[in-house]
Amino acid sequence: MGARQPDLKSYEEFLAVFGRPDRMRENETYGDLMSYETYYWGAQKHVRWDVWEDRVSFINLGDFEGNSGPEAHDRRR
Repeated sequence: MGARQPDLKSYEEFLAVFGRPDRMRENETYGDLMSYETYYWGAQKHVRWDVWEDRVSFINLGDFEGNSGPEAHDRRR
């Protein structure tokens, strides 16, 4: 049985647990803020905070575009 995950109720609580991202972009649809896409290059982690549901809705781990910093994109060319 795994460790209990924190019950995050806001983006501010999310940042307190995950830390400040290396890159963040706002995902908007029809002018409405849908989510924050956060990237942590050292950990090679991409985490999406769903603004409408106030929850983490996606975690991507590994060496994928965006997870490894701006220099990783240049290496793939």
